[in-house]
Amino acid sequence: DGLDDFEEAYSGEFDSPEDFAQNMAEEIGSIDKNASWPNNCIDWEYAARELMYDYSEADGFYFRNL
Repeated sequence: DGLDDFEEAYSGEFDSPEDFAQNMAEEIGSIDKNASWPNNCIDWEYAARELMYDYSEADGFYFRNL
């Protein structure tokens, strides 16, 4: 049961919360990862803070709070 929860919660390894937020936005189709605009206008630090209410980070590994 714990392994199933781990696999469900695991969201990847990233260098920073900002990288995690940008990757998440790209994965769910919120932004076009090949476009420079509006990506260069997004406050990824703020986006990461908002996203981290639902996620946890440990040594660069990110997990969804279940």
